[in-house]
Amino acid sequence: MNKKTLNVSGLHEKLEDKNIQSGIIVSLVGACTIITVYFHIFLNISTVFTHFYYIPIILSALWWKKRGLLVTVFLSVVLIITRLNMGLSFLGIEDDLFRIAILFFVSIVSILLSESMAYSQESFKKISYQNKLVLDSVGEGIYGVNKNGIVTFFNSFAEKITGFSFEEAIGKNSHELMHHTKADGTHFPLEECTIHNFSILKGGSKRVTNELFWKKDGSSFPVEYIVTPIIKSGEINGAVVVFHDISDRIKMENALKTSEEKFREVFNKVNDIITLIELKADGRAGKYIEVNDVAIEILGYNLDEFIQMTPANIGKKGEVTRDEVNILLKEGKVTFERTYITKDGNEIPVEINSHIFDFKGKKVALSVARDITYRRKAENAIRESEEKYRSLIESAKDPISVMDSNGIFILANTAGAHSLNMEPSELIGQSLMDIFPESAEQQMESIRKVFNTGKGLEIELPVMHEGVIGWYSTSIQPLFGPENNVKSVQTISRDITDIMETQRKLKIALEEKEMLLKEIHHRVKNNLMIISSLLSIQSRFIKDKEALGIFKESQNRAKSMALIHERLYRSTDLKRIDMGDYIRTLSNDLFHAYVNNDQKIQIKLDVEDIMVDINTSIPLGLIINEIITNALKHAFTNEMPGTILISFHRVGDNLKLEVSDDGIGFPKDLDYKNTSSMGLQLVNSLSNQIDAELNVFMEKGTSFQITFPEKTF
Repeated sequence: MNKKTLNVSGLHEKLEDKNIQSGIIVSLVGACTIITVYFHIFLNISTVFTHFYYIPIILSALWWKKRGLLVTVFLSVVLIITRLNMGLSFLGIEDDLFRIAILFFVSIVSILLSESMAYSQESFKKISYQNKLVLDSVGEGIYGVNKNGIVTFFNSFAEKITGFSFEEAIGKNSHELMHHTKADGTHFPLEECTIHNFSILKGGSKRVTNELFWKKDGSSFPVEYIVTPIIKSGEINGAVVVFHDISDRIKMENALKTSEEKFREVFNKVNDIITLIELKADGRAGKYIEVNDVAIEILGYNLDEFIQMTPANIGKKGEVTRDEVNILLKEGKVTFERTYITKDGNEIPVEINSHIFDFKGKKVALSVARDITYRRKAENAIRESEEKYRSLIESAKDPISVMDSNGIFILANTAGAHSLNMEPSELIGQSLMDIFPESAEQQMESIRKVFNTGKGLEIELPVMHEGVIGWYSTSIQPLFGPENNVKSVQTISRDITDIMETQRKLKIALEEKEMLLKEIHHRVKNNLMIISSLLSIQSRFIKDKEALGIFKESQNRAKSMALIHERLYRSTDLKRIDMGDYIRTLSNDLFHAYVNNDQKIQIKLDVEDIMVDINTSIPLGLIINEIITNALKHAFTNEMPGTILISFHRVGDNLKLEVSDDGIGFPKDLDYKNTSSMGLQLVNSLSNQIDAELNVFMEKGTSFQITFPEKTF
């Protein structure tokens, strides 16, 4: 709206004020009265220019309607009264009456016209107000342009969207106002604008789905608009533009596009076969609508081939039953298995999950098929394994069972059930407390331990059943579940009653044998001591020193053997003796037998307590006896002092005996392996007997070193 229009509009609004209207009419009526009085009374002129009367009469008729007649009546009265005051009586009054008649005619006509105009204006205002309410209540921007593209109206929603007020938009070129620039920032030529190109609109309304409008703040927003031409007398005089902001729609479309792209990506990248199938009215499967890339890759058909096929074309006949179709139609989903046949004839077992939903106004089934070839193989392998396991435990003669943590039988083989005078079906479901009330708690302790530790146990228990006690050796092993926790235990039992009885008898026999062996050792020891005593008695009658020495050596040899049998008799181990203890006792006895109080000879011991088998102990004892005896008799002369060192230790896998003295030693030319000395011959012979390595060192006395393996006979 230009400035001139606004000024006129402001003047009109002032003239609508009733006080102003009354002031104007009163002023005009007063002026007319003054003029009439002046002409009639003061100037005494009979003819008054009543043309001035028309102004207040018409204005009063326009503003006051019927009440405007009062002005006509008043002015007519003023005209007559002033006429009569001129003293002319009624002469020439007919002219005034004629003028009054004309005044009333004009007043009445003006009143009628005014009322008619007022009614029209009221109707127009009412229609305009209603139209404004309609335009403002519409949730879309609406504006009109004339044939020059100038905005002629602009509704409130258009104001809200664009930021332009009604006053800022009216009278402006709409293209320059808010349609001037394209999305890429370049100028939008006027001749390309649909709103201003009326030649395009000759065919009627045009819809533009995505263009930019610009706001007052300089920002843009996407719009969809419809341009409708205003036609008058066959010509386009302007247009009405209805537009709305499609920012949210574009966001939704972009989000939908992104969602569809993601869906398509998942749809094609998932490892399962995914298909979209149209459903017929009776629920039967129609043709494929869509399949993913995996379906094309696995089954070998391309997309064009798929959309001409139905599921019946790629599956084994008769696998899908009517029941499965009914479940799908009733519940909206179903899971079943079937076999797909690829284009080259291979069979692929699959598990199919199907769901029904509406797609573009049609009922469709979305099916996800997973290749279960490996699962089938695994199931078959498990089934075969279970059959083998069942066959194995059934063929076993020992009782085999599987129990839970409460000791309840889950599985039992025939041998185990029959051992309890039951059938497997009777045993399953019963507990250890039901079958073995006397020993159940002891067995349950072992089962609980396996459950808690996850480790197997071997137990031997006496078990009473039906009044009979039997011994059983039982292996309890954990059976693990999918989460690597113990879900049950397997027990394998063996009746060892006969074995336990045999062991009892063997124990008794061994005890008897031990007693017998002890008695034998005791008697051998006694006999050897008798021999030693006889030799001792006989030696009293021998005067020859050499012969006496031989008798004494024989006596000591008998004693050394008797000492071993005495140790065996007193020991709990009848096959081995403590060689360290033996050496200490034997060396002490020999020392007191050969050394008198005047001799300054001492024996030092460094011996380890080692258990040695009897078959080694007897020859080793004789060797020790010979070496110590020889040292005590010959190593020290003329009461010279000396020391005999005896050591016995384990060296690696062998045992080592060393007997050394610091006496006069052997002659340097003595060959200890080839000598006529009975003692040395005996040492060599006995060393060979126990597989010993014998070494004799003759520096600073004599040292015997004997190394032999530790044997167990």
